[in-house]
Amino acid sequence: MTGRQLPERLPTLEEVGAMTPGQRIFHFRSLRGYSQADLVGRMRLVAARYRRCGVDRRQISRWENGTHTPDPYSRHLLAEALGVTVTDLGLSPNPYFR
Repeated sequence: MTGRQLPERLPTLEEVGAMTPGQRIFHFRSLRGYSQADLVGRMRLVAARYRRCGVDRRQISRWENGTHTPDPYSRHLLAEALGVTVTDLGLSPNPYFR
């Protein structure tokens, strides 16, 4: 658990544009009602399609806190699990990811 409270209102487009990637990950995760464990499970399902490894809850927490950023492969798993694009998360896409 990150200890953050859900916002009382949705942020405007300008506010979302000013968010850090970690804040955007938290924003999109909370919009969908996923816990960090739920997101890990969804990312593992996506990773299985590509025959790759998933992530764990600690990584999600580090990304949301801004201490780490997702590696290029994990960015695409994260975006697909949240139903957004990598650029929606404020991250640059990996041109070699398929």
